[in-house]
Amino acid sequence: IRRAALRRQKEQARKDGLPLDGVEKLYMLPKNGLFRYVLFPHYLCEWIEWAGFWIVGGWACVPARSFLFNEIATMLPRAVQGRRWYVEKFGAEKVGGRKAVIPGVI
Repeated sequence: IRRAALRRQKEQARKDGLPLDGVEKLYMLPKNGLFRYVLFPHYLCEWIEWAGFWIVGGWACVPARSFLFNEIATMLPRAVQGRRWYVEKFGAEKVGGRKAVIPGVI
């Protein structure tokens, strides 16, 4: 996203005859794939991945279970806070019904 913004800004600076000092930060809402349903699908996919590791390791595999629970405990609050940031930055109507991590739940 930022590379495309840099190209557009360079092109505009060249047209205007002005020097380009740097790229202004550009924030956009992703729209493809699981991003249609949640704002942090990479967290969800990582949880699924580690849940699979726990299943393969056996239900009694304490390290795998502990790792999964620790990941959820650290990533879930960040995702909820991140959703709040998206709502503040873009507005509730742009974010729509997207949840933070789990579609339709959180």
